[in-house]
Amino acid sequence: MFFSFSVTAETVIVPRAVNVRSSKIFYGQGNILTQIPEDSKVEIISRWSLASGANALEIKIVSPENKLYLNAGQPIYIWESENELKKDLFKTEASAICTNCTSESLAAQSATKSLKKIAKEIEEEQSEDPDLVQAAKKIETEDREPHDIPEEKNLPSHKTGSLDEKIQAYSSSLQVAKMIQWSKDNASIGRKKNGNFDGYCYRHVKEAMATKTKRGQGEGNNLIPKWYPSGNAVTGGRDLKSRGFINLLDTEPYKTDMKNPKNVPRGAIMIYSTTNHRYGHAEVKLDDDSYYFGIITKNSKANRKDYKLLGVWIKDPL
Repeated sequence: MFFSFSVTAETVIVPRAVNVRSSKIFYGQGNILTQIPEDSKVEIISRWSLASGANALEIKIVSPENKLYLNAGQPIYIWESENELKKDLFKTEASAICTNCTSESLAAQSATKSLKKIAKEIEEEQSEDPDLVQAAKKIETEDREPHDIPEEKNLPSHKTGSLDEKIQAYSSSLQVAKMIQWSKDNASIGRKKNGNFDGYCYRHVKEAMATKTKRGQGEGNNLIPKWYPSGNAVTGGRDLKSRGFINLLDTEPYKTDMKNPKNVPRGAIMIYSTTNHRYGHAEVKLDDDSYYFGIITKNSKANRKDYKLLGVWIKDPL
């Protein structure tokens, strides 16, 4: 639920690539319209205070010119993190308050400033899927905005920040970027000479996390130090938990939302059981709605009725 909004006339130059969205929901991927590059200029029409402490910014794009067409459509939004808000990074030197306008139209003078670069703070790369509109409406009626997700009660006490922020930090991390690149570079490691899959999905997921094969090929020491011997994929959640991973399915609304694999965060490790055999399945969510388990596919096992998603795991802290 959104606490309040204010209408201001200010223009800022964004110091990072920013996802532009069609709604004020900032997880999943369905409402991302485009991404504007670093040094784009946007006019902030209104700021909506989210329950999490972050802001949803309704904007009008000033530059680049090839993105101006978005201004003619529905309201468009970008995300201002709680840390950015606390550091006043979006505050202009002379903010002009709009007294005779609404969030749909604005006629006031603008002030411009450049924001400081934030290496570790990037916009969440996810947003709601059209299939989850009803779920989002339910969340609003419960007086909480999807960005403000209660933390798991059983999380270690030293961890701070909302669960959304933990997902953001994980998905945008260098470790996840390395894992995804390694997966793409080793997209056929799970194929036999005859072209069939070798069946070692969990082995290859562990190799991707380590960025090193079981036989020692690769850089290694990434999300995990190295490939480790283990049981079957179906019990992989226990292995991941012992190595600092947390299961997003233990918390709503993720448990509901991630039934749609498009809403699974970039780099998450997905663990399944299946009625087909006792071994289960494991796969890594890549950055283009594809999945890696020794081969790359666009068809997540989450879409199959004979597979049950047991866990969506991210590492925290990295």
